Amino acid sequence: MENQQAVVQSIFGPIFIGVFLNAVLYGALVVQTYFYFQSSNKDPRWTKFFVLFLLIAETASLVIDFAIAWEPLIENYGSPEIFQKTPTTFSADPLVTSVISTAVQAFQGWRIRKLTKSNLIFAFIILTACASLTAGFTTTVLVALHPFFNQLQMLELGFLIWLAVSALVDILIAVSLSWFVLRQKKQLRQEELSTPTNSVLNRIMFFTLQTGAITALASIADVLTFTLSEDKTLQLVWAYSLSKLYSNSLLSMLNARAEWSKLLKPSSKEIDDPDTEIDDFQEIKPQSKGKVPATVVHPPF
Repeated sequence: MENQQAVVQSIFGPIFIGVFLNAVLYGALVVQTYFYFQSSNKDPRWTKFFVLFLLIAETASLVIDFAIAWEPLIENYGSPEIFQKTPTTFSADPLVTSVISTAVQAFQGWRIRKLTKSNLIFAFIILTACASLTAGFTTTVLVALHPFFNQLQMLELGFLIWLAVSALVDILIAVSLSWFVLRQKKQLRQEELSTPTNSVLNRIMFFTLQTGAITALASIADVLTFTLSEDKTLQLVWAYSLSKLYSNSLLSMLNARAEWSKLLKPSSKEIDDPDTEIDDFQEIKPQSKGKVPATVVHPPF
């Protein structure tokens, strides 16, 4: 009896914790989505549809993960099969997660292309993101073909490639945006850069590094847990909440634009447009003492 209880905790404990964290992050995503649609009047329609797509995809992800926990713990509770065979929807999670992460990475890659005008960086981001998507799809197929817990060890290479490539894309995006912000600050050093503009640039870079680090570290933690731990379900603590980290990171960046806009609202009467806001690639004129310099700051979101 004690041995069976230990097996239940070992297999289904990480699943339960992962689903719980997924639900918590989904709640945060719903709140962020609400705030986004309350303040996104100037965003292009396709951006709003993209945010709506993320919400729908994340809802599907949550339903799948709840089904993974429901089947062994409620529907088939007490059956010996639950200790051997993975739940029916177990294989769907890698595909849904990779679709969401790839969509967010492509969205960010396109924005980097608009900012830096670098086709090389954009192409590398898209190619590596597509490679991550392919690896995620392959992992789903492999899990479906090997639907037993004792076969998860055979899937180690697929998980490793998928999550390592995804982490690489996150790091590239963070480095690219940080490089852009640093370049903007360098261009403005010869001018007398105002405190609000400098503060916004610093916050953009902090947000960029923070969000990129969170998703990259989560992917790396997922890989290390799966490859180093003998308990192959332990990595599900990270895996089930991974897609929510991508979506919440993007929404937090989009929603932060309102605060940045308030910091950039000019007080000088010489500025023609007192209602300047950070919108999608709108040019923001940094404040200088008593005048508007020629250099412009292109916010990344």
